[in-house]
Amino acid sequence: MLKHYIGVTQLLITVAAASIAFGGNSQSVGAIVVAKLLLAWSIFYGVLFCALLLWRYDEYAQNIKSYTLGWYSTIFALGFSCLTCFMLGYLAWGWGL
Repeated sequence: MLKHYIGVTQLLITVAAASIAFGGNSQSVGAIVVAKLLLAWSIFYGVLFCALLLWRYDEYAQNIKSYTLGWYSTIFALGFSCLTCFMLGYLAWGWGL
């Protein structure tokens, strides 16, 4: 499942970055600016999610007891935050159009 999680997160990061770079113009309304900020936070959370997921997977392969409830909760929260900010960003973008 690790490959699928990373693949979906890569897709979210790519689409969010393309939307930030190519969407809107210099005379953007407030909703578009908020949408771009939410998409930027989505990218931030997604990168942290991928990095920590891969790191903790490697640590788990060395020591099964190293993957504690705290690490699980942190990684789950980062993945959920990435997805939530992505969805809210596009909802705000649609509201601004």
